Amino acid sequence: MQPKTKQDTRKDDKNNRRFWQAHMKVLLTSGYSRAEYCRLNKLSYHALAYWQKRIGTEVEPKMTSVIVPVAQIPARQISLQATTHPSFTVDLKGRFKIEVGENFSPSMLIRLINTLEAC
Repeated sequence: MQPKTKQDTRKDDKNNRRFWQAHMKVLLTSGYSRAEYCRLNKLSYHALAYWQKRIGTEVEPKMTSVIVPVAQIPARQISLQATTHPSFTVDLKGRFKIEVGENFSPSMLIRLINTLEAC
C-alpha cells in the first residue's frame, strides 16, 4: 500500500467535510438531539462534534414556537350545572365535560375550553 500524498489527503478531507455537512444539515431539520441523531444513524458523536467545530456549523436544532389558532367559544354554547359539592361541570355540547373545582382559574378554564374546541 502506497503512502497517501497531500492530494489524496485533501481529497479525503473534502469528502469527509461533505459527508459531515450533509449530516449536519439533516440534523438541523430532524428535531433530534445530536446524541439521538448519532445513535439512530450509527455515527460517532465525537466525530460529529469535531466536524461541528471544524466547519463551524451549529448542529443543535433550534426550538421554535408554533402559533396554533384557537377558535373562541360563544358563551351561549357553554352550559353550567350545579353539583352537591363546591364545584361545577362545564358541558361543551356533549363533546367534552369539564368538572371545575372551587379554586379554579377562570382564564385557565377559558384557555382549556378554547383548546378543546379546536380539536
